[in-house]
Amino acid sequence: MLPAPGFPYAAQRIQPGQSAQAVMGPYYPQAVYCAKATFEQGGWRACFAAARVAVPAAPARAPRHRARGHRTRRHHARPPHARAHRRHR
Repeated sequence: MLPAPGFPYAAQRIQPGQSAQAVMGPYYPQAVYCAKATFEQGGWRACFAAARVAVPAAPARAPRHRARGHRTRRHHARPPHARAHRRHR
């Protein structure tokens, strides 16, 4: 999958010698080890708290734009027999 041209945080943009964390910014993955019981009780946030790691801030979301000509009504696929019938009219 290729990144959008205007998305500066893509992993594909990391050059040799660059820090992945510096390029990816808020999208840089963070992980901690966690006991199953801790996760079941409080989810991923409890795991970060137990590991004494700051909870990563959510990146700001860019507004979504609709493509021109986008239909607002969702169209459902017809069953195969209905499509075949319509083609042979």
